[in-house]
Amino acid sequence: MGITVRKEEIGIMKLMGASDIFVRAPFMVEGLMIGLIGAVIPIVVLFILYNRIVVSLLRGIVLMLIMSISLSKLFGMTGVWSSFPATELITAVVCVVFFILKNNRMRKHNNI
Repeated sequence: MGITVRKEEIGIMKLMGASDIFVRAPFMVEGLMIGLIGAVIPIVVLFILYNRIVVSLLRGIVLMLIMSISLSKLFGMTGVWSSFPATELITAVVCVVFFILKNNRMRKHNNI
């Protein structure tokens, strides 16, 4: 799209004797800038959401795998089916514990 919009500008540069590299350079710089911005935005979003993603992956993959293997050895096929509720229960308990710890730290910090 950039080339068709700047057709007149390219024509003037060519009439003035500009080389092909000189004409292509602005488009290459523009593409480079768009690519860099397109790469930086997801990196920033990933950096901000990293903790949430790690917790979700740990709960969803690692904890589920551990629970399904251990419960299947203990209870057979019933253990496999009960691994999902057990994983959710463990996740809820961990969240409540961390919430209480954070709340206590905030109270101590604010002297409440």
